[in-house]
Amino acid sequence: MSVLLFLLLFVPLSLVLAWWVAERNDRALLIRRTAVAWLVLAPLTAAMNEWMPFAGGGDDEGYYELAQPPPASLAEALDFSRFQGFMEQPGYPALLSLMNALVGHDLLCYKLLNVFFFITLSIVWYRIGLTLEGRRFARTVSLVVLLLTPLWFYVFLLLKDMTITLLQSTFLLGVVQIRSAVRVRSIVLIALTSLGVTLLRSPLLLQQAGVLAGSVLARRLGTGRRSGFWLAPALLIVLAVLTLMVASDRQLLGMLGIQAETRVASESMLKHAAVHQRQGVVGTALFPVIYLFTEISALNPSLWERLSSSWARGVLALPWIILGVPCLLLGLRHLFTKPAFSASPRASRPTWLDRLRSSKALASPWAAVLLISASYFAISWTVGDTTRWRIPDMPMSAAIAVVGWMNTGHARRTRVLLWWTVLLGSLFGAFYLLRSL
Repeated sequence: MSVLLFLLLFVPLSLVLAWWVAERNDRALLIRRTAVAWLVLAPLTAAMNEWMPFAGGGDDEGYYELAQPPPASLAEALDFSRFQGFMEQPGYPALLSLMNALVGHDLLCYKLLNVFFFITLSIVWYRIGLTLEGRRFARTVSLVVLLLTPLWFYVFLLLKDMTITLLQSTFLLGVVQIRSAVRVRSIVLIALTSLGVTLLRSPLLLQQAGVLAGSVLARRLGTGRRSGFWLAPALLIVLAVLTLMVASDRQLLGMLGIQAETRVASESMLKHAAVHQRQGVVGTALFPVIYLFTEISALNPSLWERLSSSWARGVLALPWIILGVPCLLLGLRHLFTKPAFSASPRASRPTWLDRLRSSKALASPWAAVLLISASYFAISWTVGDTTRWRIPDMPMSAAIAVVGWMNTGHARRTRVLLWWTVLLGSLFGAFYLLRSL
């Protein structure tokens, strides 16, 4: 009964959201795609819930226990301090407790909420795609986001990563829109997502402030159209300053139920960083590969001997490793070499700096996408964690991969994928062979 009530509430909500967000000619497409996504992902989530209710030894069991009992009043629902001492960040257990009040204390319903967020994520990326490249790209990237199997793992388990991924992508939507034209709606999106991130993973507030400031700098350095040039940077700077003020206010964070000592770096973040600093040269050199691949355990033959959560996460990463990674590299090449706007026929021969300034990487809203991806890589490198600090970057990486695929000829794509598969098999085959000796 709880699952039926959830579906009756959230499936129509996602269909209405798809209708509202889509351009008029794309409404039927997005509604069909949303319906198919529910028909595929909801049964898969139910099957995975039967096989693997919890990952084992993770936060998911704690989230499930903290969701009970539901809040007795609105005042209690907004009292995030009731989770202090149980979780460093109160946002996700507070959200689950609200779901408990709505549909009951049901693990599958909580996981289906992740399905709803995942489908909403693809709709958000439709809007981002419209701003970045236009309608054709928007339709493609929203589909590719739904096919991002590494994210499916965080749908099937009761983890907050999908919620954070949706918030960060919605934040990015506000940034790319406000970079093109200042709108109140975009400012509200940025403010609300920043509040959500504060409750779920407060260290990311500093990242958001850096992306806002970096977007201003990229807009200043890049060439091309500059309508409303000073207004957008001024607003972005104000938002960045306010974000930093919130992140450093102990009293305010305490009222939100966030432990003051973890406002910049959580306890788990510091532990990962300490372990990462003790890694040798090989571990440090391998880190960018693991980050790029999201997970390399499926390439280890010994992992297939036992079906577990590690096996599931590794297998779900394989499509991205084989198809996504080479297209990501092609996309980066395209963004840093393709000019954002047509050059004047009277322009003199440009230098490499001129080409960079006029490239899509600096002179278009793609700058915000690259900035948030680069900041996630920097955080993950520092902390040494390619799971929670990598997953929200997956849609950005997918968008870069899509633009690489769409702007590369068929013959070149085929050659790249063929040689990539050969190289991948050779390198990892040799690596695990040497480890077994």
